[in-house]
Amino acid sequence: MCRVPRVAEKILELAFAIAAAEEVSRSVSSAQQQQQQVVVAGFRRRTSVVSYRDVQLPFELRLRGPACVDEVVVESTGSDFFVELDIDGSRFQASFDWLQSVSQNIDWIDAFSTNGSYVARFSGICFLESFSMTITPSSDEPIKLTSVVAKVSQLIQQ
Repeated sequence: MCRVPRVAEKILELAFAIAAAEEVSRSVSSAQQQQQQVVVAGFRRRTSVVSYRDVQLPFELRLRGPACVDEVVVESTGSDFFVELDIDGSRFQASFDWLQSVSQNIDWIDAFSTNGSYVARFSGICFLESFSMTITPSSDEPIKLTSVVAKVSQLIQQ
């Protein structure tokens, strides 16, 4: 008979722990939403989509800010290329192979191959002044970008 009250006591402790965790989660979520509203206050967003098909390398996409590249997807016929990002003067350059090797660990980079195509995806890149993405071949192999699609949210001061 001593076991039943002990089990009931443990279940009650677990229920309190779950309720406390849910309350903390709601508080954190509310604080994050308030922070986002402060950052976006005074601005409105205008979203546009830019699309290119069958492009020879080298390729360059240039954007002016303030804005966010919500997502840009590059599909290629080969994997022998470099991607260089210039975000407000900070440069990042990597080969497709390197992007593919780290894409499991970095949430704003995806790189994979499927059905003979090589896809690199970047997301959630915000900038104040300028963004450029340059794709260049890393070998003499002729590579074509079958598709480049970018979704961009321009921040406009009200």
